[in-house]
Formats: sequence, C-alpha cells, structure tokens
Amino acid sequence: MFKEWITEIVVFVMIAAIIDLLIPVSSMQKYIRLVIGMILILIFLKPVFFLFNTDVEQVLIRGTKDWLEAEETNAGEKTAELQKKEIVRAQGAYISEQMAVQLKEQADPLLKQHHQAEIQDIQIGFQKGEQLTAEHISGVTVTLQEPREEGTVKQIDEVVIGRIPKQKDRTHDEAAIRTTLQKAWGLDPGQLTILWEGGTS
Repeated sequence: MFKEWITEIVVFVMIAAIIDLLIPVSSMQKYIRLVIGMILILIFLKPVFFLFNTDVEQVLIRGTKDWLEAEETNAGEKTAELQKKEIVRAQGAYISEQMAVQLKEQADPLLKQHHQAEIQDIQIGFQKGEQLTAEHISGVTVTLQEPREEGTVKQIDEVVIGRIPKQKDRTHDEAAIRTTLQKAWGLDPGQLTILWEGGTS
C-alpha cells in the first residue's frame, strides 16, 4: 500500500511536469495548474481518505465540479457588471448630448441676434458621483464661430509655409457673450469656458 502510494506520487509528478511543459501560455494555463495541484494534494491525502473509507475519485469529481461552478458564477457576475457599466456610460453620453442640444437651442438665437456668433460645439462636465442633471453640472465648454448663411462655403485662411499665421482679430465683446451665456444657462463665471473655432478666445 505504502509502496503503491509513493509510486503514484512519483508518476503523477512526472506526468504533471510534462503537461506543464506542453501546455501553451494562455489564460487556461493557471486553471490547468490548479487542477493538477488539487489532484496532487488528493494523492498525498489518499492514506487519510483510505482510513475514513472515502472515495478519492468522487471527492476529486465533486471538488472540480464545485470549482468550475464557482468560476462560471464569477465570470457571469463580471460580465453582468461590465454590461451594467456600458449601459450607464451609454446613458450618460445620451443625457449629455440631449442637454447640449437644449443649451444650444436656448443660447444660439441670443448670440446670433446680439453678438453675431453661433455655437459650434458644447461639452458638458458633471460633478463626479452625482446624477447627470442641470443641478450637478461642473462646467460647460462652448466653441463659437462666425454665423454663416445656409449654403455658403467657409473661406479658407491663407496658409504661408514657414510662418505662423496671425490669429484672426475678434470684434466680439467677450465679456458680453460670457454674460449672455451665463444668464441663459444659469452658470457661475468659473463654470463657463469659451473657445473660438480655430483656437482659444
């Protein structure tokens, strides 16, 4: 009995070493090593199981089954968590986009009428950990441009190689535009960043 037990350990260790050399490096490698380790532990404990008249094969099958079920449960929970995060991210992007559309509809007519400018793009930031609502906006970055008539083509600025082009002079009253946007959107001065098409204001 003792001799057979030692022989089993030696043979299994040799087989395990060969399997470890043959298996490719992948995510399954750690699972294969874990199963091999479990089998080796059971072989070491075989005399104890023999004393208590326990079937080692059944213990191994039951233990492997429980472990695989636990792994499947963990994998399912991770997948569900990733899907939940993706849904939350998509909802956040949609809400932000809709709010940007509303802000543009509120301010664009005022800018065109009083300041000869229009909104090209709006980016909204929200307070971390808070709901994506108007009350929890942390900042708004708005990009403005010169108003263009429908069907007109934007004039391309002259490009001279080797020379840094001059920034186009802004005739707009930056302070007045900022005041208009802050009142229209109910923002504090530090919450609003104004950019112009082609660079910062």
